[in-house]
Amino acid sequence: MGSSERIQRYTKFIIYVVAVVLINLAGLTLFFRADLTAHNKFSLSTASKDTLAEVAAPLTIKVFFTENLPAPHNATERYLHDLLEEYGLFADKNFNYQFYNVTPREGDMSEEIAGNQELAKDYGIYPVQVQNIEADEVKFQKAYMGMVIVYGDMTETIDPIKSTDGLEYQITTAIGKLSRKISTFMNLTEPVNVRLYLSSSLYQVAPYLGIENMAQLPQTIQSIIDGMNDRLAGRLAFEAVDPSRTPDRMPEVSESNLIRLEWPAINRKTGDPVPAGEGIIGLVLRHDGEQVSLPLLKVVDVPIFGTQYSMPDKEGLEKSIDKNLETLVGINDEIGYLSSHGTLDMSAMSMFNQQQSSPDESVGNFRKAVANNYAISQVDPAKDDLSQAPSCLIIAQPTASFTDYELFQIDQYLMRGNNLALFLDQFQEFYPGGRQSPYARPQYKPLSTGLEKLLKHYGVEIPNAVVMDENCYQQRRNSQRDGGQQPIYFAPLIKNRFINNEPDFMNNIKGLIAMKMAPVNLLSDTLEENGLTATTLFSSSESSWEKTGRVTFNPMLIQPPGPDAEQQSYPLACLLEGPFPSYFADKGIPVKETGKDEQKDEAAETDTPDGQPDVQADIQATGTMIKKGKPGRIFVMGSSHMLRDYMFDAESLSPNAVFIMNLLDKLNNREKTALLRSKQQTYNPLYDVSGFAKTAIKWFNIIGLPVLVILAGLIVWMLRAARKKRIRMMFAS
Repeated sequence: MGSSERIQRYTKFIIYVVAVVLINLAGLTLFFRADLTAHNKFSLSTASKDTLAEVAAPLTIKVFFTENLPAPHNATERYLHDLLEEYGLFADKNFNYQFYNVTPREGDMSEEIAGNQELAKDYGIYPVQVQNIEADEVKFQKAYMGMVIVYGDMTETIDPIKSTDGLEYQITTAIGKLSRKISTFMNLTEPVNVRLYLSSSLYQVAPYLGIENMAQLPQTIQSIIDGMNDRLAGRLAFEAVDPSRTPDRMPEVSESNLIRLEWPAINRKTGDPVPAGEGIIGLVLRHDGEQVSLPLLKVVDVPIFGTQYSMPDKEGLEKSIDKNLETLVGINDEIGYLSSHGTLDMSAMSMFNQQQSSPDESVGNFRKAVANNYAISQVDPAKDDLSQAPSCLIIAQPTASFTDYELFQIDQYLMRGNNLALFLDQFQEFYPGGRQSPYARPQYKPLSTGLEKLLKHYGVEIPNAVVMDENCYQQRRNSQRDGGQQPIYFAPLIKNRFINNEPDFMNNIKGLIAMKMAPVNLLSDTLEENGLTATTLFSSSESSWEKTGRVTFNPMLIQPPGPDAEQQSYPLACLLEGPFPSYFADKGIPVKETGKDEQKDEAAETDTPDGQPDVQADIQATGTMIKKGKPGRIFVMGSSHMLRDYMFDAESLSPNAVFIMNLLDKLNNREKTALLRSKQQTYNPLYDVSGFAKTAIKWFNIIGLPVLVILAGLIVWMLRAARKKRIRMMFAS
């Protein structure tokens, strides 16, 4: 009997082992996993899967990541392993990835590791310093934390990878960009001309500018272009032009907006003096009638030290050429930006030279974020035909009035089913006397550009007012005075319950910071009459009030209204959708205003030949106005401050930046990309609760939990006593 039981036990054990092995073998093919996070943070989004489906050639991801790094970088490495494994599950045979060993063992640098580190450098991935705390001692170590995506002969580098935030977004957008780049360059019918304008006269003054390698610049750019041609199927044609020796090329130089230097005669201690002269430097990319200018000389005015000159190194120059090349050939979807009428300066030249009129006016971070996803096209409704403009147009802080013809251009642009993003300030800062000084306080005058009548006709109105909110940003006071915090009432903190999360692109926006916002009033009767849908995206809190008339933004001079004053929540941003009716439907096409010289030229062009009758006045054209448009969208916000550098971070990870970029994706029909970007939004504030609820929770933790423990103990004691009683009664009977 004992022997039979042993056989049964061994048999069961063998069966269990076989069952476990079979289950594991089945798990290799029948794979299942569940992501229980709120926004599927650890699962690939639909946008990533769609991008992988478009990969038509072998794509390899090479990862160079030092092992055994201190927290939080070790978690980044683990997440990267899991993420790439997830990519591999949904990709076909064209996708593969590899982690390269770049970690020396106890100071021993093997030939394999040295080769991998050299390969990383070839791809432009260099070690960075990370902090490591061991045995109460702070140490620094060099670590590789980068990856390169290789698609055909083209590469895209992500380096350094210091966080998991937005990593899937970076990888997916890089893969999509490479896929579009290869198909675009393969289909080019003519090469892209890369032309260097460099006056040889600059070589003599270059040492006085602190630049020693200017004479080698043509050879440097030639080597860069040769390397890029290996990846771009030879679609680049390089030429070096010396304007000093080819005066016939000056017309093309003048239209390229290049940097020009002039200098007086320079007497040297040794050798002949340098004669007075001038020189031009710059790089121009041209293709299909379009061109992009790259300034090669950085000019910055530094206090005390004076004007400083510098040139980008080879690596930075190659990145700049590659990025502008993508914009020129239209690899990124194009987005329009109204560059006239005093709008915020989005030009690359102003960013490069760092010569903004005021630090508060800088939108460099916003421009960088947009340029990483779209090609920016500068638009002027007075000169350009908006029928050829991109399908989305940004108008940010216009300060000059629009003529009726320019408004007609914008109106008809919308009628064609295009989209507008309007960031409209209602007050303009000025200084009495026109000069800014430390003793002069700025004043603010109401703005009226003409866009107001268009918006009112469509169904939205922005009054000349500023929303103040008691739920606002708190600025620390100077500790040498009274300390404490100073409320900035014109900088409302938009909490989650005042944000509309129903639209997909707003799904994961949990909080925002506004600044100098005007209320956006929706005219419900007009909207209903026009057949439009209006969605309020976020609002101020119930503790808000309007400031009209003479406004000030000095926090010391702003006080909340009295207890009897009415306070309410104000809508601050909205999205209008539908077929918009034209403002000019019953007004006719306005006349385009021109200067006297233009009028003479136009009159000369319309002169009729001798003996021929003038019939132009008798010709009537129809169909030149769209009275009821195709479905389009208008985003309206009563401020442009959310676009500026002090509210839009350089990494584009803050809630403000995610909101703005998601909005632009929505207006460009990229909803899936918006969901991908906001998926890893890490700002998750606690829910607001009332004061009564806070008090109740506090006393429940102090008194309620101990009482519950005591009650639970009493119940257990009573149950045990009853059980003992039942047992005694059973044995007694």
